[in-house]
Amino acid sequence: PAVPHNVVIESAANGPDAIAEMRRWVQGVIAVTAKGSKTMRAEAASAALEGGNCFLPGIRAADGSGYDERTSADVQRFVEEAAKFPNGLNDDEVDQWSQAVNWSRGRRVARARTGIPVGRA
Repeated sequence: PAVPHNVVIESAANGPDAIAEMRRWVQGVIAVTAKGSKTMRAEAASAALEGGNCFLPGIRAADGSGYDERTSADVQRFVEEAAKFPNGLNDDEVDQWSQAVNWSRGRRVARARTGIPVGRA
């Protein structure tokens, strides 16, 4: 069965072009306007993470020293980026995550998934 979904794209930089192209092929594309700085958006979303309302598919190493070998490199990279935010070299995935969390607040969203388009990483 089809599952309703939304593709949330920030309407800045190349966003309008991506939105126009995606709408030709995918239903549910929504343009969002970023409000505040990346840091402000991440702080607004952090309560959802700290409250256990965000799930990352991974496993902590048994000794607590890092990640179990079954945790994907993508998840490990995201966690490391989030740990260094806002002082790390990269912050795009943290910003993407916070945009999705903040957008979904107050909406009936069964689950959300973020990702980087193929060829961008």
